[in-house]
Amino acid sequence: MIDWQPTSPWTGIDLPMREGIVIVAEALSFARLRLLPGADFTGLPGPRQAQNGWLNMGPCEWLFCGNHCPRPDAIDMSDALVALSISGENVFDLLSAGIAIDWQRFSVGTCARMRLGETAVVLHRREEQQFRLIFGAPFARYLAEWLAHHV
Repeated sequence: MIDWQPTSPWTGIDLPMREGIVIVAEALSFARLRLLPGADFTGLPGPRQAQNGWLNMGPCEWLFCGNHCPRPDAIDMSDALVALSISGENVFDLLSAGIAIDWQRFSVGTCARMRLGETAVVLHRREEQQFRLIFGAPFARYLAEWLAHHV
């Protein structure tokens, strides 16, 4: 029997730092919830919205970001996904290097799937100058290098 212990996807990866930008790897658990049309959506956010740890990913699909998913019917995605918090006065310049979006229309509490540096990400605007990026764990090194190049 092999005693296998998973390692953090951030092991050996240096996140870039520059004045006006703060990038931090977040320690979160993730769970995916898909419901059939007509199911009870009580307590879940509407289209492209986020609330109470839930991010709406599309019709009848949500992603929970936190430590204890309140829904037993959600599927644990913690080993597959990672998150970065990116904030600061230069956050729009950094993200605009890889995302073409109207930041005025992407308000606080909004989330959407998109591409950043050829990587599929979920972008969640948490505060005026703070975002969370959620993406596949195998892309942690690539995205850290992309961010370092564009910071």
